[in-house]
Amino acid sequence: DGIRDYKVTGVQTCALPISAPGSARWLRRLLWFQGNLDLLAVLFPLLPMDTIARLHAGLGLGEFPRSAIAAYLARNLPLMVALHGMMLWGVATDLVRYRPLIALLGWGAIAHGAWLVLIDWQAGLPGWWVAGEGPLRALLGVATLVLLRGVPRTSHGETPDFR
Repeated sequence: DGIRDYKVTGVQTCALPISAPGSARWLRRLLWFQGNLDLLAVLFPLLPMDTIARLHAGLGLGEFPRSAIAAYLARNLPLMVALHGMMLWGVATDLVRYRPLIALLGWGAIAHGAWLVLIDWQAGLPGWWVAGEGPLRALLGVATLVLLRGVPRTSHGETPDFR
């Protein structure tokens, strides 16, 4: 479809596309991919604390602290990550409708990635962790914003089908 002259109904005045369905398809896939990764976190609260402690040590993070707050965080934070994954699935269902929220999530991922680098470094996490977690989150945020440029700002009465 192209841009139509507002005075002449149905006459196409130029061949410029209104949206880029290809980037919208890739954005939907990226949101689903991130959502699926985040939803895997729902499995961790089901693990026994001894298993969590072994995983912690196996990742080179030292001995897992045996305290109420450590157990709470080990079980609660993965559920928050899974909730984020569910939200990504939700916004992927209608890119035009949720465009402002997707933009906010993209910018939030960039900021979150920067904070993660600082937090991970300050916490003394291994270099592979510091170099991987934050930069990857920020890169996914950048990719989200770049692909979002191909999604129309409003549907003008119709939601384009990008499937």
